[in-house]
Amino acid sequence: MAAAIAKPPGRVVIDAGPLIGLIHGRDPEHATAVAGFEQLAGTRTRLVTPLPIVFEVYKWLAYETTSGVARDGLTWMRRSLDIVYPGVADLEDIAGLINDLPSWKGALEDALVALLGLRLDVPVWTINYRDLAAFRNLHFWTPEPSR
Repeated sequence: MAAAIAKPPGRVVIDAGPLIGLIHGRDPEHATAVAGFEQLAGTRTRLVTPLPIVFEVYKWLAYETTSGVARDGLTWMRRSLDIVYPGVADLEDIAGLINDLPSWKGALEDALVALLGLRLDVPVWTINYRDLAAFRNLHFWTPEPSR
């Protein structure tokens, strides 16, 4: 896995885990997510995520919490995130990425997060590094520990 970047960058690609952690108050990663988003807000870091991650977070919240929490989460994501709408060329690029990793078993959403981080040359913030660590040259951002 590439080394984590401690200082908040100008932009960061956000995976589903930190978003779920922020929005769902009972999530085990809630405190870490809140601290991370506060750190990023303090440096005015632009938060970027691909549209399928918005769908993934909404679906998770709707099934695991309430429809109201899911709707509020969607409202927050629409206001707070630079949402990237993938196109046909992105699917081709994802296919190329995963073809280079024949034993990789991650989701296409993970591959899109990695592609976006690599394409924009910015770090990714995720909770679960297992699937994203396979992408060489991908950098990660993690929140500084609370003091």
